Amino acid sequence: MSMPILRWLILGLPWVVVPWALHDPWIQPKEAILQVGLWTFILLSLRSPVTLNFWHRPSAMWFGVWVVVSGMGHYWWALLMSTSAPVFNPLPTFAILGGLLFIWVLRSHYLMRYDLQVRLTSWVVWSSILISLVAISQFLGLHHGLFKTDTMARFHSMSMLAGFGNVGYLVTVVAMVMPLTLVFRSRWMLLAGGLMGLVLLCSHARYAQVAALAGLTCYGWLRLARHYRFHRWFLPLSLVIFIGVVSLLAPIAWVWLRADERYAVWHMTWLAWQKQAWLGAGIGDFFVTFYAKWAQTYQYLLDTYVHIPNTRWSWAHNDLLQALRELGLIGMIPLVCWGAVLLRDAFRKVMMAHPPHDVLHAGWLSAFIVLLILSGTYMPWHLAISALFGLIIVAMCEAPIGSGGGA
Repeated sequence: MSMPILRWLILGLPWVVVPWALHDPWIQPKEAILQVGLWTFILLSLRSPVTLNFWHRPSAMWFGVWVVVSGMGHYWWALLMSTSAPVFNPLPTFAILGGLLFIWVLRSHYLMRYDLQVRLTSWVVWSSILISLVAISQFLGLHHGLFKTDTMARFHSMSMLAGFGNVGYLVTVVAMVMPLTLVFRSRWMLLAGGLMGLVLLCSHARYAQVAALAGLTCYGWLRLARHYRFHRWFLPLSLVIFIGVVSLLAPIAWVWLRADERYAVWHMTWLAWQKQAWLGAGIGDFFVTFYAKWAQTYQYLLDTYVHIPNTRWSWAHNDLLQALRELGLIGMIPLVCWGAVLLRDAFRKVMMAHPPHDVLHAGWLSAFIVLLILSGTYMPWHLAISALFGLIIVAMCEAPIGSGGGA
């Protein structure tokens, strides 16, 4: 009964739009539906017997503990110690804990079988296909969007909104899903991947384009690594090529960043972290100090930086940097360790699994690479659809090689 809920979340959540009586008809309704859907999925899953080893990753356990200590500690301290102090919002803390619980329930209760892993993959891919079809039709000027909330400008990237309200939010999801189209040995899925690539190309969102290209490259490398895994020269050669490419592209990326409005916000976030490097400023501090105090923030940006955002930002547009600022090193160390161990184990699954499991896990590991890149260049964890897909990506990387499917 729980999997249909997840299916409807994956396929239906991108189209939740409530244009009346809301400041933001795209983001807020999706956030509400996502929280209700995830907790309903979790509670219904716990009705039947299930073995849940929540903390088989000690790093994930300590990350969750620090989220509670930091988030609730800052909330209650601000609430109790001073009536004039800004009160932190406790909802992000509960959202993170709900996400962790969702990962473990999905992994332990549903992703032990290969057929369910494939079914989940197909839902995610088809959801992205529908999003891409609507986005391209908007780009061609064929319609105005859902409930006429979108403006139509033919052959303009800003018209590709679908149910997201922002082209950047849309291409974040498309970039994460694009490597998964290679999992299915079908020409139609390759055509779907081409459609997603066309959406990314028309969007002019460089961060999403680079992330998607990195994911496709990772998938190709994983397929080669499996084929040449017994050749000693392959890994050293791959490392040399990787270092060379990064050394070549890093100066170009730095020039792009300095000319972008993100640099000002990222630099401010970095300086703010240095004031509370170990403990962090608390979950939600960016909103309290940057968004709520926009008048002072904007004047500082105007006096200090050349390129600055023209509107108030609720998030730093860099989830890893914002997590560093709000959770400090004590929170980031277990999070980074969890990610590193997850990468190692996911790579081992690709190398050890028999066909067709190896192809499936190669696709999800590539999607995880895209997620990591986007987390360091954008804000996928602050948006309902990309956060849902991100949780599913982590759960699939945590999942074992499923039973059945020719194992």
